[in-house]
Amino acid sequence: MTAGAEAERGWVGSEIEEQFPELGLTYLPATVGNKEDRWFVKRRMRVLEEYFSGAIAISLPARPVTSAYRVFYRQIGLNPDVDRTPLELIVRQRLSRGRFVPRSLLEDALTVAAVETEIPVWAIRAADVLGPLGITTSRDGERLDREEGHEDPAPSRTERGMARLRGDGVPGGGEASEAEDVDRGALSAGTLVVADAVRPLAVLFAREQDPTPHRPTKADRDVILYAITVPGIPQATVEEALWLASTTLGQQGEEDDEEA
Repeated sequence: MTAGAEAERGWVGSEIEEQFPELGLTYLPATVGNKEDRWFVKRRMRVLEEYFSGAIAISLPARPVTSAYRVFYRQIGLNPDVDRTPLELIVRQRLSRGRFVPRSLLEDALTVAAVETEIPVWAIRAADVLGPLGITTSRDGERLDREEGHEDPAPSRTERGMARLRGDGVPGGGEASEAEDVDRGALSAGTLVVADAVRPLAVLFAREQDPTPHRPTKADRDVILYAITVPGIPQATVEEALWLASTTLGQQGEEDDEEA
């Protein structure tokens, strides 16, 4: 964890506060530890594997935290039985593969935080963030920046859900056929996004497969962790998830230092 870092509440655009007064974002700077030896996090994931059985997966949608996210998904036009919450996806992968499959240290730390608190945590490259993070709606013509050589990302499910909420056929308005040349890098006006003081950085509730050039790579050490508060989710629980993700990253480094 970044020394002296504390979780901060992000800003929320006035147009969103009027419609969703309890929607919020909290973020925390963190440092990714040793990526060569992730035994600490792997061990923690193995312990958590024993807890998540088929019965837990079945009951998960009715549990208070996950249920709160599912209710909010419906409010923004998403179907939570199709567009699963992040924790539901993690648990489904655990059951289908028989275990939590280790990936990178950062991704595994986010998994640990989500499984232990039921609060999904996302990460953005700290170097890309200019000013405090917040939630707003995209303006007409705005787009998620693309790294050179990246293909245009397909519209995320959050974008499609918000388009349905507004009555559009597809993000950006109108009904698009497969033959139409759709600018998939553009954000439709009114899409809920996570942004800094200058630009949008990710769609709200971004999934792993929703491309964004601001997602940390394995070479990045400094990141900004963030979590979304929806009605029914205590702020303390959100901060606990961020703290857990951050200290999981930091504890890995501390464990390595003690062994050295």
